[in-house]
Amino acid sequence: MMDNPQISEFWIDSEVVKSSATVIPVTDRSFLLGDGLFETVRIRGKKVFNWSRHMKRLLDGLEFCQFQVDFNPDDFIMGISELLTRAGISDAVARITISRGSDSLGYIPGPGCKTFKTIHLRPAPKASDSPIRSSIASLRIHSSDPLQKIKSTSRLNYVLAAMEAKKCGYEEALILNESHNIVEWASGNFFGYHEGANILFIPDELSGALPGTTAPVLVEVAQSLGIKLKAEPISLSQLPVGTTLLLTNSVRGLQVISQIENEMFPLSPKTKLMESRLWEMMESTSLP
Repeated sequence: MMDNPQISEFWIDSEVVKSSATVIPVTDRSFLLGDGLFETVRIRGKKVFNWSRHMKRLLDGLEFCQFQVDFNPDDFIMGISELLTRAGISDAVARITISRGSDSLGYIPGPGCKTFKTIHLRPAPKASDSPIRSSIASLRIHSSDPLQKIKSTSRLNYVLAAMEAKKCGYEEALILNESHNIVEWASGNFFGYHEGANILFIPDELSGALPGTTAPVLVEVAQSLGIKLKAEPISLSQLPVGTTLLLTNSVRGLQVISQIENEMFPLSPKTKLMESRLWEMMESTSLP
């Protein structure tokens, strides 16, 4: 939050608090145990994109984790709107976090544990048409791990993958599962587009990837453009020569990956059309 002096306030349980005055107890379970959930949403022109998809994933996570929380998505809409107004901006990225709260230091939540909700903003990243390069993460995730299906604050494996990539001079990391099949990128869902065959390759739902909010929109874009879809277990070696690699996430929309370690991948002119269609077809919710 300190990278922009305009954004100096947080929203905590319906109250706006100066960042300098924000206090989270050292007994907070999200801090101690990763016992929390979060969503990162993109705001452009005072519109929140894919809001209903984000809220569904958050609600699914709350149910899975057995959170007892007074949850109203409209509260978050009002909170985001207030923070944007105070910061004097209309384009931003908002992170919504729900922690189970604070109590004893054991694994089992105590009876006095009270959840709390936060929102903080950061400036929207500058748009870039430049493709980026990726490493292959040395860690492996297990495709059957149910925690892969929720966006919890326990993201250490992805933190380590991203750090490993940066240390080697790459901007992204490709995550593989125990079968060495592609799961996703560290920061988003994986797609491969082969222009010659007009096919969009997608790791199947058993790969272990987090269900994306932007990824389903790219699938709809592909269908609208007459692109065939192929969802199956995918390894890098099985991708046809000439496949363009794509990343989708809530912040960047669509990103092209031009290189994985020493292997180069081609660019496709069609990705520009895909990207513009992606933002056009995304559901948007206007802020008050």
